[in-house]
Amino acid sequence: MRHWWAANRAEVIRALFLGVVAAGLALLSRIVVLPWFESAGGWVIPTDLWVPLRAARSVANLDVFHLYEPLAGRTGYPYTPGLPIVLAPVAAVGDHFHLLGDVLYPQRRPGMFLLLGPAEAFVGIVPVVFVAGRAVAKTRAAQSQVLVFVIAVFAAVIWFHPEDTVAIAFVLAAALATQGDDDWRRVGALCAVAVLFKQWAIWPALPIVMAAPRPKRSLTAFYAFGISALVMLPFLLASRATWMSLTETRASLAFGQPQLWMTTLFGHREFADADWLRYLWGASAVAVAWRARRRRDVDSLIAAVGVIMLARLLVEPTLFGYYLVPAVIPAVLWCIRNDRPVVLRTITAAFLCAFCLPHTYPQPVFFAMLVFGMGYVCGPMLRSLVSVASADRGLEPAPVPAVR
Repeated sequence: MRHWWAANRAEVIRALFLGVVAAGLALLSRIVVLPWFESAGGWVIPTDLWVPLRAARSVANLDVFHLYEPLAGRTGYPYTPGLPIVLAPVAAVGDHFHLLGDVLYPQRRPGMFLLLGPAEAFVGIVPVVFVAGRAVAKTRAAQSQVLVFVIAVFAAVIWFHPEDTVAIAFVLAAALATQGDDDWRRVGALCAVAVLFKQWAIWPALPIVMAAPRPKRSLTAFYAFGISALVMLPFLLASRATWMSLTETRASLAFGQPQLWMTTLFGHREFADADWLRYLWGASAVAVAWRARRRRDVDSLIAAVGVIMLARLLVEPTLFGYYLVPAVIPAVLWCIRNDRPVVLRTITAAFLCAFCLPHTYPQPVFFAMLVFGMGYVCGPMLRSLVSVASADRGLEPAPVPAVR
């Protein structure tokens, strides 16, 4: 432990500092800036902030395995249980002091936000910023952490979806751990943690599992997927609602930026079953993992993870800005590791996330901006994965210590 702290002290301190900055931004933006800008009579808080609260209350009340129970016609918590478990102490403290705040009962100034908002921002920033520092050489760690922070705040602070940044952080940590001391159990365990924060992490974890040496591939797959399945088994046995909440939540077509093909496939419905599109995304993830299976260097795995998350943007019926974050973070890290220009790419990625805030742009304008912007940000990473020449040459500029 002492050796780990000595090797990672600077990255940990910067990650914690930027996590505190994110928590402050969450309070400042929602309590002061946006109410003033919108002339609102209360705090401006997105509904998504409250999604994990009821599940976190279940954990805090030691009713862990019923956090997926539906309420008032809604499904239960729609993601795997990592975030509610982490936020359970926050819910317990808020309930102890009788702080109000809930998705079903809006308040002008909900006291629970004073705890929950900063906590979600902090949790969403610290892991991904720490991994960003560990992914590059020591001389560029501070730059990498700041640039990733600029992008990650859109998921963790603007939309309050910290589970996305935590999931991609652990997937990237697993990719880094493949170049360590041949501990494939740790690689699989890191993937399992990612899956337990967001179920879509199964897909970007595939190339990492398939990169394991053949004798250890089954062991890695068991740790990545078997352990997460075992963790979820009590939830599935405790309530029939668990499977429905995790897999049958319908996509809302009334919010977000609609895809060009959305009306063709779904008409003008308000909700739609998009599971088959997610299975299509899974098939593309298998194809990318198969492509990258012989290239076990860290850069190829980071590129595979980024391309899989990029493919998600093609299959979601509607797009939100936080969907971009798990795709552009690997692209930025890949560029830093390979000495590609990265500052302008980070600014472009942040602009694209902000561009997705309003959903009022004409579809041709929106998707033209998205395609050209994401092409610029992710182009080098994508080319590295499909280029035969780069596969022969190898992409690793220097060995990077494994995440411990």
